[in-house]
Amino acid sequence: MPVRRNREISRLEGLSDAVFAFAATLLVVSLEVPRDFGALLIQMKGFAALPCRRIRQEP
Repeated sequence: MPVRRNREISRLEGLSDAVFAFAATLLVVSLEVPRDFGALLIQMKGFAALPCRRIRQEP
């Protein structure tokens, strides 16, 4: 059974947190801002269905 050291686990967790934060930052930076309210409504049309779908799937 391998010995786990707290220091090495925390380094690995810190590295994985940093990688995830960097990837999330790149996703946010690559978003395009809608030019007007109509374009915003078109983009948001799919987001309204997501919570409704999750509510229906709850047992």
